[in-house]
Amino acid sequence: MAPTEFEPVFQSRHAFAMVLTSPSDARRVMPPVLRGIRRVLDIGCGAGQTLIAADMGGAYKTCIDCDFEALQLGRQLCSDIHVVHAAGEALPFRDNTYDLVISRVALPYMHIPTTVREAARVLASNGRVWFVLHPVSMLSWKRNVLSLRRTVFGLYVGLNSLLFPLNRAKIESVQTCAGMTRCLKACGFGDIEFRTGTHLL
Repeated sequence: MAPTEFEPVFQSRHAFAMVLTSPSDARRVMPPVLRGIRRVLDIGCGAGQTLIAADMGGAYKTCIDCDFEALQLGRQLCSDIHVVHAAGEALPFRDNTYDLVISRVALPYMHIPTTVREAARVLASNGRVWFVLHPVSMLSWKRNVLSLRRTVFGLYVGLNSLLFPLNRAKIESVQTCAGMTRCLKACGFGDIEFRTGTHLL
């Protein structure tokens, strides 16, 4: 199914999904196209829109999410993805299963250290991860809106971000390169590279 056919459907459920089909949008960030990828996993997939729009060749594509309705929508939109109702903190897969694990703006709503450990566990030898996260600049977006509620929430997100290695709650957070580097290294990852932008990390 071509991306243009499912754009309006995603807009009602996941506003950011529209970005995936707009090459001119600064927020459009897609997974890398890597040779030799046989199995790929998307953590926090929503309706699977990232893997539907991405070029993964003939790789076997698995998507997980806690939102059962979104997964049902994904099944309707594309038969080329295998959807699983599960949490990123407890992946229902065997060790060394996937060559690539991705998560596009979903980790900030999970307990990141636990989810990253799970991603490391299910990765095959020499596997890779690709995460899109919230940059610290996101806090300024929340403050720009003249609303006490949004300001307080922005401060709460900031505090949660500072404490995210300790906080077990699934609360929105922002990430820094230094904090994520420590988290990734603690889970055994190396060769870590960041690309920062106004909207995404």
